[in-house]
Amino acid sequence: IADEKFGPGLFKWHELSYHQQAVLIREALEKRSFLLDPNTTYMKFWDMLVVVCLLFTAIVTPFEVAFLKKGYGLLYFISRAIDLIFVKDMVIQFFLKVTYFEPRRQILIRKRRELAKRYLKGWFIIDLLSVLPYDHIEDLPGLKSDSGLGTLKVFRLLRVLRLLRLTQVFKASRLVERWRNRISISSARIRLMKFGTLLVVTCHWMGCIWGFVGNFEATNFSCRSDLDTSDSRLREFPSRSYFFAEGDWDPQAPQAWEGESWIVAFAKNRAAGTPTDPCDPGTLYAASLYWAIVTLTSIGYGDILPITFLEYILANIAMLISSCIWAYIIGAICTIVYSMDLEQWAFDERMDSFNRMARENNIPHTLRWRAREYLRESRFHLKYVRSLEATSHLAPGLRGSIAKHMTMHHLGGIPLFKCTSSRFRQEIAGFLRPHFFERQEKIELPGSLCVVKRGTVLRGTNVVVRNGHWGEDMILAREALRLDLPARCLTHTEVLALERDDLFKTLPQHEFEDYLFRRAATCLALRRTVLIYAKEQNAGEFMPEYTWVHALMDPVARKFPSRRDTSENPGGNEPEPNAGDTSKNLGSNEPEPNAATL
Repeated sequence: IADEKFGPGLFKWHELSYHQQAVLIREALEKRSFLLDPNTTYMKFWDMLVVVCLLFTAIVTPFEVAFLKKGYGLLYFISRAIDLIFVKDMVIQFFLKVTYFEPRRQILIRKRRELAKRYLKGWFIIDLLSVLPYDHIEDLPGLKSDSGLGTLKVFRLLRVLRLLRLTQVFKASRLVERWRNRISISSARIRLMKFGTLLVVTCHWMGCIWGFVGNFEATNFSCRSDLDTSDSRLREFPSRSYFFAEGDWDPQAPQAWEGESWIVAFAKNRAAGTPTDPCDPGTLYAASLYWAIVTLTSIGYGDILPITFLEYILANIAMLISSCIWAYIIGAICTIVYSMDLEQWAFDERMDSFNRMARENNIPHTLRWRAREYLRESRFHLKYVRSLEATSHLAPGLRGSIAKHMTMHHLGGIPLFKCTSSRFRQEIAGFLRPHFFERQEKIELPGSLCVVKRGTVLRGTNVVVRNGHWGEDMILAREALRLDLPARCLTHTEVLALERDDLFKTLPQHEFEDYLFRRAATCLALRRTVLIYAKEQNAGEFMPEYTWVHALMDPVARKFPSRRDTSENPGGNEPEPNAGDTSKNLGSNEPEPNAATL
């Protein structure tokens, strides 16, 4: 950018001030000419239209060249419309912004001159060859003269040039590059679709090539529509659909049999005496596709055979190529099918390993049943763990967003998190750790907020089901104020746990949430403290670990006496402390409580 502004080599980028760098970047980003962004909605629809045209070209064009005669029907006008679409796509390439990657940077081309130069050096020649009007080459005056080019074989050979339209299929690679980040289908399914498409397209193209060569060689075979109206055979055989060249040739004279092909043999031997019409393009295509499939799959019935030297050469090449393609597809499909269900394969391997170990060590059957049940139930837990591992290579912010989405319905039901920001919940979601427990197993996760992801838990006298939670009091600093109720699994249970250290490591970065959690901790601590004090006062027994509770609450109780104390002491005078008054004795060993203690 600096070289374009000041001239090559006059200033280096690091020698410019920040203001000059900002001005140069702003000028470089300004829109100077009409350009198209490949990510716009218009380009998305245009790409879809081009894909449809490419599919039409890959399927219809070979069939048209091999089996159809030149005409001006509906197919002709559809082909011309597709040519116009491809021409417009060529024009778009001169205005479409291009991004390419170098080892250390990503470059976006936004200048039309550079875009044109890049396109002219790349796909322009292929695109141009694909839209030329090859259908009308045989209509040129020079080709209709009496020269050698006017033979039937030359005209048929000129139709091969129309197959250059198939070069448009290579555009699919450009479209895949633009759409690769929008596709959410698994790579295994994409590969399966790719190999299935390769198999179908290979058979289709091989059949079309086989049919074209048969038509190219079959000069001794004529359909009724190919004959001139003055031909006597039309009047002599009004019901015949096709005719053969007449002559009494020596079977041992190869030069006399020029014009034969597999289509002629098919018409004489297979189609004769049957309702099969070898002049019908659909019938010939079905026969050609049949030959291609039995050749590709190595079945080889042998009822459609090469006749001419060119057909033998084509059959040899087709068998070599198709055998490689078939072996590659079979091997690739086996690998893909294996990789599509790796979790099932891993589970089967774990189950087989355990069964082998249990058999070798003579483990009791009851333990075997428990272990197999645990392995089956743990599949869902391992699947969730692998889902988390799949995001380990992403950026922290993106990883947190995915974790928030995966745990949205778990955190959403916890009152502590209802008023918190989305960014805070996103960070907290990344600290949720999955745990899996067997039936009747005791859950021991002290100092953690637990959410039931799957299963049922009995905690104290409460039954906690899916999306239920406990352990909100982990926000309290004093462990004595937390409820230490036993939690036991009634079924195989998966629990997500948030540890206290992870929560308070995140809170300082969020001022509002830090205030909310400290206020909640203060209210909960006060409520638990009052409950403990009231319980001990009612029981008349004082536990040494609650000395700080009495030190905190006794002065409050004396200042705000209850109704019972007021009725027992109507004068309102404080009773003299005696041996039974433990408030002073218990509190004498600890410092006076203050706000920090609370």
